[in-house]
Amino acid sequence: MRRIPLLLLLLLGCVHSPEPIREPASLSSPAPVVPAQAPAPPGDPSLPSVDFDSRVRPLLQARCSPCHFPGGIMYARLPFDQADTVRCLGTRLFTRLQAKEDQALILQFVASPGSGK
Repeated sequence: MRRIPLLLLLLLGCVHSPEPIREPASLSSPAPVVPAQAPAPPGDPSLPSVDFDSRVRPLLQARCSPCHFPGGIMYARLPFDQADTVRCLGTRLFTRLQAKEDQALILQFVASPGSGK
């Protein structure tokens, strides 16, 4: 019986590979960039306006304090005492606000007309 050198077998095995070997996605390319959610367009003027200071801020302060309020570790990145931050985040707040009535209030605030407060 004739022996084929091991190196030749390895090379032949690579040549006849049905699929090319690919690096895992995590190594070959950076993580996909998710574009920031654009601020919601001005809502329907027939919708009642939701006051940020009296309705939205107290809800967020009860659920997201102390981290997202002055002195908290996330305040510099996501200050929840600012209406523009809440408008920009929109439904992404629902990871923490899971009660349907809380989500409805945020949706109504985001859809309501208003400059910031």
